Amino acid sequence: TLSLHDALPISTRWPAMELTLTGPSNAVVVRKVLLPSQYLENPRAQAAGMPPNSEQPIDLLLETSDLNLAGYSVALFYP
Repeated sequence: TLSLHDALPISTRWPAMELTLTGPSNAVVVRKVLLPSQYLENPRAQAAGMPPNSEQPIDLLLETSDLNLAGYSVALFYP
């Protein structure tokens, strides 16, 4: 679960996310960019933008059983 926070008094666009999974030696194992259309279930939420002064939980389910992972990072950006 990831929480996105909009502290502005106006709605904002949903950001894209770059998810990086790393192995035990901190080497990158997988890097993937997720667009709002890939992590939001409701298309209306995407069109409306992130509500002002809100915190939105984002749940991502990943199948990683065949990977030797030790860490991750998430970077938000607007393409």
